[in-house]
Amino acid sequence: MRVPIGADRPVRHPACVNSRGYTKVHLVTEHYLKAWAVDGKVGRHNVQYGRRDPAAPGGVGYRRQWWGKGDPELNRMCEDACGRLETVVPPVLSGVVDLWPLSDEYRAILAEFIALHIVRTDGFRDWFTERRRVTAESRRGEISNVETYQRFLREVMSDRERSKRILSLLNKIATVVGSMHWTLLVFDEPVLITGDQPVTIVPYLDTNGWAAIKAFPETGIGDIIELRFPITPRAAVVASWFTGATLSPVPGRWPSAATLNHTLREQTQMEWFYSTSRAPAFPPLVEVDTKGYPISSQLIRGYDSAWARQSTLRLNAIREVHRLIDIDDDTTKTIVKAQPAAAPPTPRP
Repeated sequence: MRVPIGADRPVRHPACVNSRGYTKVHLVTEHYLKAWAVDGKVGRHNVQYGRRDPAAPGGVGYRRQWWGKGDPELNRMCEDACGRLETVVPPVLSGVVDLWPLSDEYRAILAEFIALHIVRTDGFRDWFTERRRVTAESRRGEISNVETYQRFLREVMSDRERSKRILSLLNKIATVVGSMHWTLLVFDEPVLITGDQPVTIVPYLDTNGWAAIKAFPETGIGDIIELRFPITPRAAVVASWFTGATLSPVPGRWPSAATLNHTLREQTQMEWFYSTSRAPAFPPLVEVDTKGYPISSQLIRGYDSAWARQSTLRLNAIREVHRLIDIDDDTTKTIVKAQPAAAPPTPRP
């Protein structure tokens, strides 16, 4: 099933524009951060300098000319493309608990919003840039003329080409995210943080039951066991490749909040944010798994990396992504529906 996303008209962001054009690109969208605001300000912690004074959501979580230095037109075009999504997502973010389980339309909107917060990060850009470099170098033997190869390399590695390719991946990553099984954890207090790289992606665990978590895994988005995204200080989506029915919202516990916060804090590039009305959940107040063990395995009996690898839901989602790539479709987002397995793991009470 395919669901159209966003408005047709471009959306301007006056706060991001000055006489030199687009300068502030919010990697963490302003409306999203408002959920963490108390009296109009969010608490913030700088990775290098520690705790900073609370600030308005519009004044944090941005990079200057992130899409390309010295190219305000490129930044404008990219932010206009992202702005279409940002006009439709606010009702889903603010009402997620009451709307749960989400309709296909709302699910598709939130999936693309999560995907945006994957691709519009320093971690993903670094990962993508390295992949482009390796691909370009693999073509060296096909281009005998040195000057021709250098022109090719400059084009492939340019800000404009990179930005175009990153945006073309948005619908593919949204297809993966939207096709996963979602569990909504709901906490009684605002104990969750968010940050400038707010989506935690857990790759397959190794033989020691360990996974190195970073903003974007080396193996890409397909070979993962879990994905986590804090929607508000009180609610987070935990996505897996479980093929059962969507569960009702699950009451969140402190250890789960501490695990969510710990891994998100560890992958933060510059700043993470919190609600000043309550201290966020962190170790060592409770013992939590700091090796990236999936929360889904605590929610769903029998769920592990082997299950994720064999999941028909994952395989069909990846197959759909390959189809979108083959037909050069950069707009369609697909929600792949699960075909229940013969003996799926059973949800834990």
